[in-house]
Amino acid sequence: MSSKRQKTVIIAILSVIIISNTAPVSFILGFIFQDRIFYGFDFFYNSGQCGFSNRGLAIENHEELISEFKKYSQKNPSDSILYRTFKIYPLKFWFWKEYIFDPKYRLPYKEPCKNL
Repeated sequence: MSSKRQKTVIIAILSVIIISNTAPVSFILGFIFQDRIFYGFDFFYNSGQCGFSNRGLAIENHEELISEFKKYSQKNPSDSILYRTFKIYPLKFWFWKEYIFDPKYRLPYKEPCKNL
């Protein structure tokens, strides 16, 4: 493959990735592939020993989640690590912007607790 053709292919791939990570396109692709019809309803978190979960809590953003977990971990110092229970799917390139910049994806992953 010539270098000009390689450059064109790389630019085309990068353009698709960048455009697919803009808000409306990412949402539409997520809707089409049924990844997340409504953002936020499938994001659950547990503490390491499963004493804390955000299920049933009226938490609207990441800051509120962290605040609630800090309250919990002050009362339960042996259970002080918060885990996300939702996976990151690297092949879903239309969510890469979220995976990189959204703080909820920076938490370590753990399988959901069975008792919840």
